[in-house]
Amino acid sequence: MDGLGGNSPEKCPADNVRALFDNGWLHLFALDEAGRMAWRYAGDLQWSAMSPVEAADPQPRLKVAV
Repeated sequence: MDGLGGNSPEKCPADNVRALFDNGWLHLFALDEAGRMAWRYAGDLQWSAMSPVEAADPQPRLKVAV
């Protein structure tokens, strides 16, 4: 143990946090000047612009089969 929560001395705690976003466990959004979601973290230090529809309604519609 390295005392930082990892098993190797070269592993930084920030790498563990980044892995949460890169692997889809957490989602990160950036807001525009009006406070609307404008960008979504796509992983691997990349960002993607959100469409106005995504920004207005980020929840996917669920379909029910009976």
